[in-house]
Amino acid sequence: MRQLKIFSGILFSCVLINSCTNFGEKEKLLHNSHLPNKYSDKEKKAMNYLKEKKLEPLFDTARWYLYNTYCDVKADYLLRNDSFYIKMTTGKKDIYLGTLELKLIEAHIDTATNNLFMGVYFFINDSTFLLGNLGQGNGSVPDGIIMNLMDTTFLNFTSGILNFRKSRIDANENLAPSLKNFIDSNSNLLHPSYLNLLKKQKVIQ
Repeated sequence: MRQLKIFSGILFSCVLINSCTNFGEKEKLLHNSHLPNKYSDKEKKAMNYLKEKKLEPLFDTARWYLYNTYCDVKADYLLRNDSFYIKMTTGKKDIYLGTLELKLIEAHIDTATNNLFMGVYFFINDSTFLLGNLGQGNGSVPDGIIMNLMDTTFLNFTSGILNFRKSRIDANENLAPSLKNFIDSNSNLLHPSYLNLLKKQKVIQ
């Protein structure tokens, strides 16, 4: 019996050490900006598809709606990297979605509706994109956007099998006051691609 207890204790210690080691490795992955870009081929394929269809400007439209809807959302979401998921809690440095890069990794036209689907994700580094519930009543992280090709207008965001409409841009393309205030106060933190869109739309100088 004593030998069994000793063996069980050793086994538990090994499992605990291994778990801690794995967690430490995962933490490094989450904050490592030098991970290989495993989505580069998908990015190229999706962008080439838009170019061939002469729809490349719609990627900017997709980013415009995604950034302006979620730029000031932060924390309490899941990070995905290959096969593992880790809960990210609010730490010393909160990460706003407006500081992250949006990448296109899928694009196709639905022949039944003639709508364009673009799989666009918020990436924390070249190999890690966000997935899961944003918390604080913000719903799930969107993983794509649907555009109406008849008039190239925004229809819906997508998250898994769900489609939903959520926007902070009115019919005249004006930004909500709370959004404008956030941009003015945090322009130094925003991702360069978002800043370029804001300058292009003359929201900032």
